[in-house]
Amino acid sequence: FSEKLDTGAPPNPFANLPQAKGPGKQWTIDEVVKLAESGLDGRDKKRGREMFQAALCSACHRFGNEGGAAGPDLSTVAGRFVVRDLAEAIIDPSKVVSDQYAFDLITRTDGTEVTGKIIEEKDEKWIIATSPFDFTQTTEIERNSIKSMKHSPFSPMPPALINALNEEELKDLLAYLLGK
Repeated sequence: FSEKLDTGAPPNPFANLPQAKGPGKQWTIDEVVKLAESGLDGRDKKRGREMFQAALCSACHRFGNEGGAAGPDLSTVAGRFVVRDLAEAIIDPSKVVSDQYAFDLITRTDGTEVTGKIIEEKDEKWIIATSPFDFTQTTEIERNSIKSMKHSPFSPMPPALINALNEEELKDLLAYLLGK
């Protein structure tokens, strides 16, 4: 017989996401631009949506009525970015980090550091989300234990999330994002 074991852990939000077939590669900005310039018309937008999920874009980014809210809404990315800027933001997300989405680097008086997003301030504590993929992963910090705080120079978005995608999958993702 089969009985589900309750571990008390929240369900894995990534467990049922589509998977890239790959094999992927370490994409460069120039390669992504060249791929987009080779033509995206008529691509498989359904598979592009699946690659949006497989590359974990949807964990933090909204597109249409789907996705997370930890990062910028990408629904209108086609009207805001040229392909090179989009490729750069995906491959090297720490090059430009908006204050709106930046995580903070908090140094405690004991020298330990916590990187995350302040999601709640209550009494003498701050609740810090420590994972860009799951804002339920938190830590509490006593305000009087904070020595310093500054924006982290690193984007909470991991670099090169498209590296699992093969050429056809990446073309479909780009077509989906750019409305081709």
